[in-house]
Amino acid sequence: MLFKGKSREEVADSLEQVRQAIANYDIVIRDKKHRPSEHSAGQKKRGAFRRKSNLRLTVSVGVVDSSDGGTFEQLIKLADRALYKAKASGRNRLAFAQA
Repeated sequence: MLFKGKSREEVADSLEQVRQAIANYDIVIRDKKHRPSEHSAGQKKRGAFRRKSNLRLTVSVGVVDSSDGGTFEQLIKLADRALYKAKASGRNRLAFAQA
């Protein structure tokens, strides 16, 4: 995600909310056999019960502030390093690039 004109401090709360929303969202895996053919019937069933086939995903985020300077490519590399730092620190977290 790009936040034009925002510092890392200004986007940290928004990114943390996105991270938490993804981590707390139950994804229900359904096969076509159990999927209602009508949209309204499907809406009524969604979230009505939990199945063994639920998934939980998490996301790690590398954050870089463009005001630290550098070319676009350099900033992407810094964000990528921060992403791998987040993963190495236990995943499901934000990590900020060091300028």
